Amino acid sequence: MEQPRRTLHFFPCCWRNCCSIISPTRFVAVKNVVLLSVDDDPLVQSAIRATLDGTGCEMLAASDPEEGLRICRKREPQIIVTGLLLPKLNGFAFLEQVLQAQPRATVLMLTRVDSTRAAVEAIRRGASDYLQKPLQPLALRRWVDKVSGALGGRRRPPSALAPLSDGMWEGMVAESDAMMAVVEQIKRASPHLRNVLLTGSMGTGKELAARALHRVSPRARNPFVVYSCRALTTSLFESQLFGHVRGAFPGADSDQAGLIESAHMGTLFLDEIGEVPLECQSKLLRVLQEREVVRLGSTQPHKVDIAVIAATSRDLRPGMRKSGQVLFREDLYYRLAMTEIEMPPLNARTGDLPLLIRHFLTRYNTEFGTQICGPNRRAELMLESYSWPGNVRELENVIAQACTMADREVLEVADFPGIFASPRHEGDRNMPLTLAELQLYHALRLVDSLAGNKSKAAAMLNISRNKLYRILGEMPPARGV
Repeated sequence: MEQPRRTLHFFPCCWRNCCSIISPTRFVAVKNVVLLSVDDDPLVQSAIRATLDGTGCEMLAASDPEEGLRICRKREPQIIVTGLLLPKLNGFAFLEQVLQAQPRATVLMLTRVDSTRAAVEAIRRGASDYLQKPLQPLALRRWVDKVSGALGGRRRPPSALAPLSDGMWEGMVAESDAMMAVVEQIKRASPHLRNVLLTGSMGTGKELAARALHRVSPRARNPFVVYSCRALTTSLFESQLFGHVRGAFPGADSDQAGLIESAHMGTLFLDEIGEVPLECQSKLLRVLQEREVVRLGSTQPHKVDIAVIAATSRDLRPGMRKSGQVLFREDLYYRLAMTEIEMPPLNARTGDLPLLIRHFLTRYNTEFGTQICGPNRRAELMLESYSWPGNVRELENVIAQACTMADREVLEVADFPGIFASPRHEGDRNMPLTLAELQLYHALRLVDSLAGNKSKAAAMLNISRNKLYRILGEMPPARGV
């Protein structure tokens, strides 16, 4: 059956004037960005074309989905603007096909004011965003500018920091504001590197930051010695770190220098410093204060010139106790924390996720001999909405697993079963929706899971049936129904 023609409430006489009052300096000309508009209404096409004037985007237009798919496969547009009501093909079906043809495309859905439910469903199916009709030129231009800027790789304003090469700095993927702040702290601390404490959750890249500190410091040509303090006995810790003399303990047949002496003129990295046995902390404090080490079984001190970088995922601040017991010496904490740098969790590094995914894909494509170009839009949205409790280390593991299991060049949601099947992911979506839309999304999922039983859904939500109907945008049934 022929689809009813849609009417765009749009005033041609006002459109050009409205566009002209928007300052062109708000928009950055971006070359090689192609936008495809799929709509059978010529007024919509004209409005979008007028909006794109001055943005630098090349616009392609199609009057029906089949033509749009042909253009999509031939030209590979980065941005696609389409409506939900299309001739010959449902808007959701077109969205599915267009994301298969162009998995990396950014899709904007145009919806009616009363179709919020459809807009939420479009985002769930892989659309990036939606705008409501009547189409507002300012909103559309802002959206196009934002997406075009991201595609064109806008540069940061000049700063005191050295420019990053393709988002990389000394082995660290760093483009977000949170990571750029870490880079700046590293650069400030490196010329006079002495004692540094790196804090942050596991998997945030503390060792990478330590190596970066060493590489940009005057000690860069000298040893960088790594030692993990996890699950160590007192005797093993002292022997490995401080060294020993012959006869210090059974089996000690000769003098042996420890790792502290091995790091002379260089840097010693102590990972998980909070795990150092309490009885060994006083000896470590002496090393930091006097820059000398006494081997196990000896009284003769050996002078050392080292920088010490310690890392911890625990809170070592004074006052942190367990059952009233001191876990870490206060004086040792202050000695280590001459400079303290906190590594942000992955979910606080806005904008770094695509760079990290690309970085790990490049690494594992080389290692496994694969040619995976990246996730499709739906998988990308799912990756963005995940909380990443294991931080960058978890992301690396997920990408490595996907590279080993995928049988295609574009990763799909099915290639990430380990995280998307996890119950903790379901409640952790970070979709760019309003509170009302999130309520609608949750209500729809609950009603669907209960096979459409709205009475039971309202009871589980602890709200009245009428309120549930209002959230769903539906009229309540008449009395007695």
